[in-house]
Amino acid sequence: MDCYSSLFIDALTRGDLEALRRIPKSDLHNHQSRAANKHDLEKWLNVTLPPFPKVSSLTEMDHWYRQNIRGLTPTRETFELKIKSAFCEAIRENIVLLCLSIGPGDMQYFNNDIQEFIDTIEKYRLEIAPEITFIPEMSLCRTDNEVMNQFQIDTSLELLKLNYFKSVDLVGDENVSPAPFRDFYQTCREHGMITKIHVGESTSYENIEKAISELEVSDIQHGISASESPELMKLLKEKKIILHVCPTSNVMLSNTCDYTSPQLRTLIDYGMKVTLNTDDLLIFDSTISEEYIKLYQSGNFTVHELDDIRLCGLQYS
Repeated sequence: MDCYSSLFIDALTRGDLEALRRIPKSDLHNHQSRAANKHDLEKWLNVTLPPFPKVSSLTEMDHWYRQNIRGLTPTRETFELKIKSAFCEAIRENIVLLCLSIGPGDMQYFNNDIQEFIDTIEKYRLEIAPEITFIPEMSLCRTDNEVMNQFQIDTSLELLKLNYFKSVDLVGDENVSPAPFRDFYQTCREHGMITKIHVGESTSYENIEKAISELEVSDIQHGISASESPELMKLLKEKKIILHVCPTSNVMLSNTCDYTSPQLRTLIDYGMKVTLNTDDLLIFDSTISEEYIKLYQSGNFTVHELDDIRLCGLQYS
C-alpha cells in the first residue's frame, strides 16, 4: 500500500470516478497515434465520433479506425491535436508514469523528420505534463516480408543514435516469428532499453514462449493467454516478466468474453506481475480510471487486488 491506497479503495468502492481520477496511476501500454481522448477531438474539431462496435479481430478494428477516425487528422496540425490530447489525458487521469508507443510511420506528418517529430512531442509534454515520468517507446511491426523487416531495423538503428527512446515494442501478426528482430533487441538491451512484444492477445500461449525464447523480452503487451499454461506462468514469474493488460481492448476485440473473463483472474491468482492500461483510448473510449471501475464492478476482483495492480504500475522502471 502507499499513502493513496485508502483513497483509491474508497473511491473504487463508491464508484466515484472523479475521486479515482485524482489517485496516481500509470499507463504503460498506450499507442501514441491512438492515445487521444475522443472527446477532446470532438470538441477541438467540432465533430461527433461514432462509438466503436465490438469486433472479432484487429483487422476489423483497423478498418473501422480508417473509416471513422484516421481521416479526421490528415494534416500535421490535426495530428498534433492527438499528441496534445494524450498529455492532457495524463493530467486529467493523474497518470504519473506514461509510456507512449511511437510508430516511425507517423513521421510522414513531420516531413519524415524524426527529430522534428520528437521535438513536437516534447513541446507538448513540457507545456502540458512536464512533471510526469515519460517513457517514449519505439514501435516496430513484425511481418513475413524480409525486406520490410530489415528496412525497419536499419531505420530503428538510426533512431537509437538519438538516445531518446527508452523502450521498444514489436507489434503485428502474433503468428509471425519475431526471430528477425533478435539481434536488434540485443542492441536495445545493450542501450538499457525496456524490451516488449505484443503477444498472447489473440493467439495461444505457445507464441509467448517463442517470443521469450527468441527475443528475451522483459515485458509482454497483453499476454492474457499465458493463463492457459501453469508452466509458462511459472517461467514468466521466474524471469520477472511483467504483463501490460488492457481489459476493454480485449473485450471489444472479442479476445475475452467480458470483464469477468477468467484469464486475468488466473494470472492474478498465480501471482503474476500485471499492470492496467488503455491500449487505444481513441478507439475504445475507456480511461484508465474507468478500467479499474469496470474490473471492480465485474465482481471478479477485490479493491485490494486492483490497488496492487495500480502499485505494480507505479513501481515500474
